[in-house]
Amino acid sequence: MRRRIYLALPNGGVVSLYRLTRTPSGLFVVGTMAKAGAGQHLSYQEDGVCFDHSGGQRARGRRRPLARHTGAVTLVLTHLMLYQVDAREITNLDQVRAGDILIDRPGDIGIEIILSDYLEELPARPDRPNADLHFIPMAPQLLVEVFDASGALGPPRYPDDANWEPPFLRQPSGKDQLSR
Repeated sequence: MRRRIYLALPNGGVVSLYRLTRTPSGLFVVGTMAKAGAGQHLSYQEDGVCFDHSGGQRARGRRRPLARHTGAVTLVLTHLMLYQVDAREITNLDQVRAGDILIDRPGDIGIEIILSDYLEELPARPDRPNADLHFIPMAPQLLVEVFDASGALGPPRYPDDANWEPPFLRQPSGKDQLSR
């Protein structure tokens, strides 16, 4: 399963924000527009090992194996700023394929990507006006909530319960040290 999340621009072009891939080895969420706020890279491997690359940091965590995931967890919560979209990344609308998500709204937006084995809808929140919900069928499924964002996003709907470890930094001498 391969899907993308695109943002439609006022000039008729589109930019790719996220690439979502589910393979036999895991789930991969790759932000493709870091300059505008969609830069987080996340992997959730079948054995439960997770990697999160965001804000210049890389962390490793552990969850239950992906095929046995139960409950709901927010994987990504981001504030995308339209004015920071990189003009060099604009493509044509014909790049959008069936099954991709095309966001067509003016101004700044918030995006929350949720992994869940049971959710069919999300309750309304006052801090998320004009929210739209998109489903990406897989097991467990992904829900993508898109909403208008004029200020702080507020907390994620389903906080992450992964057991995250501090990142390891490789020293030139070949010796590993924990970053502090």
